[in-house]
Amino acid sequence: MLDGETMLFVTIYVDDLLIFTNDGRLKKKLKQFLMQNFKMKDLGPATHCLGIRIKRNRREGKLSLDQQAYIEEIVRRFGMENAYSIATPADSGVRLEKSMAPKTEEEEMEMRNVPYKEAVGCLSFVAQTTRPDIAFAVNAVSQFSSNPGKPHWEAVKRIIRYLKGTATKKLEYSRNPTDELKGYSDADWGGDPDSRRSTSGYVFTLQGAAIAWNVKKQPTVALSSCEAEYMALSRSIQEAMWWRNLRSEFSNVGPVSVLCDNQSAISIANNGSYNPRTKHVSIRYHFVHENLENGVVKLNYIPTFSQPADGFTKPMTKQNQEKFCRLIGVAD
Repeated sequence: MLDGETMLFVTIYVDDLLIFTNDGRLKKKLKQFLMQNFKMKDLGPATHCLGIRIKRNRREGKLSLDQQAYIEEIVRRFGMENAYSIATPADSGVRLEKSMAPKTEEEEMEMRNVPYKEAVGCLSFVAQTTRPDIAFAVNAVSQFSSNPGKPHWEAVKRIIRYLKGTATKKLEYSRNPTDELKGYSDADWGGDPDSRRSTSGYVFTLQGAAIAWNVKKQPTVALSSCEAEYMALSRSIQEAMWWRNLRSEFSNVGPVSVLCDNQSAISIANNGSYNPRTKHVSIRYHFVHENLENGVVKLNYIPTFSQPADGFTKPMTKQNQEKFCRLIGVAD
């Protein structure tokens, strides 16, 4: 509900309910109404929701989200309590492949006793809620769930080791009235060794940290890095449209800024000088160009060394992983 300066939102998940409002009297009135009509318990200010811990510092204007307790449970569940922690969730020198699958009956029997899918499912929940810094690594191991080999399982355990050493990391948002929603788009051209498809990655930030992110293998093979970046841009702009439509419910909004580190892709989108010969690229091209012309988004260049989305398309070294976390608001 929006009425002038008054705001009231109610979110419901099964039997959990959160109230967001800037009017204390309205909040109290709503709680009284709900308790009169339903059997409910008021737990006060939210501190936990769906396994996510919520911390708020009103004086400093900060809010953080973390899953420390759930991460520690994952470490225990998969027997990694005594494992050494590690600085990165994925080995930058290793590319996982289908050829790493079991080749002998003994290897197949060994892998049948490994809780691979269970571990990947647990890690996916963490990657999708509060830890975008493991999104690429989790996406990589999830592609081998149907027939994982020992190297794939070692990659899963590496992610858990990384989480073990960074369990206290959190998404931290800082109040900044002048901050704007920004999207960052990137692609790793032909990075999949089995199919040579590229990986698209994007992240949207607001108030100092990530609010939406995605890693996904592209559905077709890109013939150039420019084409891979352009296909990634089309996915990023779809996400930008959703956020713009949501924010337009609250106030007047301008175009959403989407930043890309490929000058050729930006030039093609802005100048309309491209004549794609394949249908799937043609459709994406017209989609991007149309939204630029309509003022839904605006494209800007960002150097690769400042690109937050870079960590969603490839494994990072220790130094780059630390920088990646800073850029997307994953703090200690």
